[in-house]
Amino acid sequence: MPVSPTEPLRKKTIKREDFVEAFVRQGMTYEAAINAFDAMVQTFENAVVNGQNVRIGKMCCLSAVKKPPRQVKSGFNGRTTFLGTRIVYKMRIFRGWMDSRRLNWQL
Repeated sequence: MPVSPTEPLRKKTIKREDFVEAFVRQGMTYEAAINAFDAMVQTFENAVVNGQNVRIGKMCCLSAVKKPPRQVKSGFNGRTTFLGTRIVYKMRIFRGWMDSRRLNWQL
């Protein structure tokens, strides 16, 4: 059965504590791990605020994509509104990285 392109994969979300735990396993103190995580998040936030691309190691790139303005019609009352220019982010996973690993996506 084909999978909808918008259907989420329903996997566990990796959160702050997972990053901090990984940093501690690498030899950081708990305080240093928290500071490292906060610095990493702040770097991502600054990049998004400034519309920059973010390269995440050899794995992927978060790419800022400029969407042109367009008209949209709401479905419930038929009112037409105007969406201005906006920036969305797309995650591009590098093919070389994907080819070098066994992905457990289970589609």
